[in-house]
Amino acid sequence: MKSVLVRPEIAAAVVVVLCLLGLLALAPATLPLNCDMECGEALLSLRAAHQFRDYGIDYGLLENLGTHEEPSIYTHNVNIGTLTFVGLEALGVADSYKFLLPLAAFGLGLAYVYLAVRRMSGNDLLALVTLVLFAATYWGLGAYALNALRSWHLLAFFAVIHHSCGVARLGWSSKEIAGLCVGTIAAFGCGYDFWIICAAVALLVGFANLNAYSLRRTVVLAFGLGAVFALPFVLRQLHVIWAMSLSYWAQDFVYSVAIKVPYATDFIDIPSLDVIDAYYRDRHVLRPPAQPSNNAAQIFFTFQHMIKSVTVPRWGLVSLLTLAGVLAVVVLPSVWRSPLARYIRILIVPATLGVVIGLVIFVPFSLHVYFKHEFPLIAFVLLLAKGVAVYFFISIILASQAVWKIAMASAVVLIFAVDMAMVHWNNSTYGPVLNYNWGKVFAQHSKDRIALTTYKLIPVADSYIGIDASRAVYRTPEQMLEGPTDARYWVYQPGDRFVDFDSPVPLCRWVDWISQLANWRKPQQAGVSCIYDQPLPANATRQSSVADIIRASAGKYDVVEYDNSTNGYVILQRKDQ
Repeated sequence: MKSVLVRPEIAAAVVVVLCLLGLLALAPATLPLNCDMECGEALLSLRAAHQFRDYGIDYGLLENLGTHEEPSIYTHNVNIGTLTFVGLEALGVADSYKFLLPLAAFGLGLAYVYLAVRRMSGNDLLALVTLVLFAATYWGLGAYALNALRSWHLLAFFAVIHHSCGVARLGWSSKEIAGLCVGTIAAFGCGYDFWIICAAVALLVGFANLNAYSLRRTVVLAFGLGAVFALPFVLRQLHVIWAMSLSYWAQDFVYSVAIKVPYATDFIDIPSLDVIDAYYRDRHVLRPPAQPSNNAAQIFFTFQHMIKSVTVPRWGLVSLLTLAGVLAVVVLPSVWRSPLARYIRILIVPATLGVVIGLVIFVPFSLHVYFKHEFPLIAFVLLLAKGVAVYFFISIILASQAVWKIAMASAVVLIFAVDMAMVHWNNSTYGPVLNYNWGKVFAQHSKDRIALTTYKLIPVADSYIGIDASRAVYRTPEQMLEGPTDARYWVYQPGDRFVDFDSPVPLCRWVDWISQLANWRKPQQAGVSCIYDQPLPANATRQSSVADIIRASAGKYDVVEYDNSTNGYVILQRKDQ
């Protein structure tokens, strides 16, 4: 079916621009710090820019999570956010404008969504419908648009897809090679794990889009894509060798492969983790917590509960069932030869398989990144599948003459729209959000000392949250309720409620929106995890809720402000002041 749009490119451009303007309008007052999904890596990028401003090219521009005097160098994943923010700092760009770069990268990623779908389907309307779904999805996608690192995922993934298809169909032109290099460098800048995922997707998409299959064409494509993906990896290894020495690089490489790749320790002999940790400490290098994972049953157990407790609430059952249905429908003989089925086979199937392959290589680490924290990845295949489904029913509405068909197709499109709205409502109301609206108390009471019992970010975040570090003190509830204090105001916010999945004592408040409205939630049992259905550890304790603190402090404090949202807080004032 031909597109009904006269100028689809203009329509796509309008969608992208409106999306970016909408994200700016919805952004919190703490720009460029948007903590709706995650903001720690954005803070590290700002911190790196400040370190460059103060000390210049320090430690070879490797990420330093410590101080200049006591460094803690992170030599593994490249953080494209830190490198780009350092570059912007070198150009004299103020912090309040640095966020425009990740926003622009996100916008370019949306443009690549449209271009990739149009190239592989040959259908402008399908490309536009898919773009609209991507642009309209905030939680799990748009909320990362101001993130210095995670905003690049969308660009990397779809640039790699678009240009892998291009080299498979049209050959290795300079335009396709340049675009593929941009995608691979951005993917590598997002982390080794995401780079491997994109490499697997690129290879499968390229194979699926070859015009003619032969051993020579397949080998040339595989080696060509391998060479392009190897380029940023080689450059990074040379960077680490230059900054840290060849001997360090070689030892670190062995340890990293053994620890992060499942079952690698069956073939690589390494010392105990205590010895390995001491090796890194002696060199002022940060080794994030990780250990060899050879227990497939435990990995699957973790995966199962992440899907149930994070992915299903985040995306809803309709999105997950749509992906399963779209992948299954292409095997039906009646639809095998249709253009839509071919599009599914050459894009959605290889993209999904590539994601699965990339995730398996780094399990269980990849599960924590893309399922627990929901960094942008799962969104891509879910929204591609939803785009196909919505387009299919829209095409029936536009082409059919039968009233009953139009009515049925319209009802299905309406169901998708309602589901999308309800998923957004559910995530906004019950999903884990870093709520820092309490920061305004420092401006409202500019001469008072304020006690904080909440999640503590690194100091560079203070100015964006509104914290005056000279007047802020971090205190426990016991200190504020039982002992004397010189703080007139107290902000209480239970930090262990950010990620219910791995909280000491989960509440299981966050379920899919249908279960939420029907109140189909697992009941709390004393001493039993409502996520794992297993006894809680003997020392597992949950932080007091906001309501508990209000009741406990009634004789000593008055309530100034009470926020009862997904991750609420209370601002209290001492009665004797």
